Amino acid sequence: MQLAQTAESPAARSEAMGKVLAAIAQTNPSMAMTQLLKLPQSEMRSEILGQVAQSVATLTPTAALDWLNDIDDKSIRTQAAQSLGFALARQNVEAAADMIDRVPKEARSSWITSVALAYAEVDFEKGRQWVRRYANESGDAAFQFARVVASRSPDQAVQLVDGIVDDKERDRLLRGLVEPLAEHSPAVAARWAERVTDDEQRQRAIGEVAAVWSQYDLPAARKWILSLDDGSAKDSALQQLVMRSSGSSVDDVVPLINQIQAPERRAHAVLMVAMQLAQTDMDGARTLLRRYPLDPARQRQFDEYLQQRNKGQ
Repeated sequence: MQLAQTAESPAARSEAMGKVLAAIAQTNPSMAMTQLLKLPQSEMRSEILGQVAQSVATLTPTAALDWLNDIDDKSIRTQAAQSLGFALARQNVEAAADMIDRVPKEARSSWITSVALAYAEVDFEKGRQWVRRYANESGDAAFQFARVVASRSPDQAVQLVDGIVDDKERDRLLRGLVEPLAEHSPAVAARWAERVTDDEQRQRAIGEVAAVWSQYDLPAARKWILSLDDGSAKDSALQQLVMRSSGSSVDDVVPLINQIQAPERRAHAVLMVAMQLAQTDMDGARTLLRRYPLDPARQRQFDEYLQQRNKGQ
């Protein structure tokens, strides 16, 4: 430890001390923790704690949980549990799952999420059963699991939500899967986004799909967005569509802006489009701002953008 502390830079010192304490943890995890707690509270100590937890994860699951539960400081125990759960779940997901009832209460939700993410990599069916079993727990295990599954397999993502009748459970899964699913199958993601029952979450989900879809197929995204019922979700999608209509003329974007009902969203969309137009069509930007004058704060933001751009030239 003394030798590690003589390293010249903070980064080198952190790396050296992490390696020393991780090595000690292999034979005496309690001693490693005692030495760690002698360090001042800092980002470096948190990083080293993560390395120690990863080392402890290579011991038997029972020894790892004993080490975790012997930590008296609740805050440090929570940090350690997050790192330990993540590492242990990737080394032995079944063991990590079996230990859930021994995990400190404050770290339970992060442990459930770590196990869910590990299952997403190795066993979709067990992962689906896992997140359903703990659907009423706090945390975002279902969201994170769905996100990973959707990024790997669109077909499995659809299986994940198909047949679920509980609205809250389905909403949690849909919130995780719609954005990565949109990368593979935007039309499918759009249909599922519209099925989110919670208004705020549906608005966010539809906006995410619109943002992704409009990057790859602007005409198809536009057709879908214009077919949505008026409301906050459509406003969110229209805002994304307008902001991604790079290269469009003022006449192209004005009909879209006109359909955004919320004044704040409309004003933000106007500002973003004006900035885009200013790069290639300053007259078009001025025309847009004459039709939709900005409030003083946004006008200052636009003026500052022009000043910075002119300096860059």
